[in-house]
Amino acid sequence: MLDTKWKRLTPNERTWGVVPSDVYQMLAYAKAYDAERTVLLYPWREELRPAAPGINRIWTVRGTGRRLDVATVDVRRPREVADALRAIVEGCGR
Repeated sequence: MLDTKWKRLTPNERTWGVVPSDVYQMLAYAKAYDAERTVLLYPWREELRPAAPGINRIWTVRGTGRRLDVATVDVRRPREVADALRAIVEGCGR
């Protein structure tokens, strides 16, 4: 289960700026579709360095056993987006 967000991540924050409502939304999707893993996908930008595009954070949501990944894609490189998304979906995008 993957959902895209067009929001700015803030890597200097513990949660990278991922808002609780987005996490709750993904938990609802995970429960509805019985998904063990969900991905919130954001655009990568230079300010996220040293983090590279791909899976940047992996959390297990307490009490659910469900995995929530935070991933980024460099949309300025459209020829690479399909491969980047494939790696993220396969869980090896980092």
